[in-house]
Amino acid sequence: AIPVTLKSDQEPAIIALLEEVVRRRGNVQTFIEHSPVGESKSNGVAERRVQSIEGQVRILKLALEARIQVPIPDQHPILIWLAKFAATQLNKCEVGKDGRTASERLRGKAGAILGIEFGERVLFRRKHIGTRLAKLTSVWSEGVYVGRKASSGESFVATASGVIRTRTLQRKPAEQRWSCLVYPSAPADE
Repeated sequence: AIPVTLKSDQEPAIIALLEEVVRRRGNVQTFIEHSPVGESKSNGVAERRVQSIEGQVRILKLALEARIQVPIPDQHPILIWLAKFAATQLNKCEVGKDGRTASERLRGKAGAILGIEFGERVLFRRKHIGTRLAKLTSVWSEGVYVGRKASSGESFVATASGVIRTRTLQRKPAEQRWSCLVYPSAPADE
């Protein structure tokens, strides 16, 4: 393993996490640096990334509010999904000085973008429910697109009964894509 330096602010939870990383790395050289209290500027690149994500969240929230024509309260659970979506979009779309995205640097290839907007009403393919005769019923249901899991390519869709994962989505006609149909709860894995 390669020696690394981990840098953070002096927040107790982060310090505990870094100490656990050092412990798990065993005899491999792992250095911890802390920025001075109240001096977020000394975390440079990380602070710039936080600013980028905050800006992207702000833009996406305003865009969604304009689309559904309903203000979204600052404490609403959909904003957790929005923050995850914003970070994913930046990882897959923001090109660095080296001409590659963060996703390309990590995986060695460009990340796929679906072209579906956050909060857009979609049709998703669900599993058959019930007996063998249930195969005659439609396997398409309606929900609201709230993101994609990068590691598996599954999409997250909010429904009246919660957020589900699916591999197959279909866009609705343009005039049916936007309404205040479903507001998802917070991610279960968070």
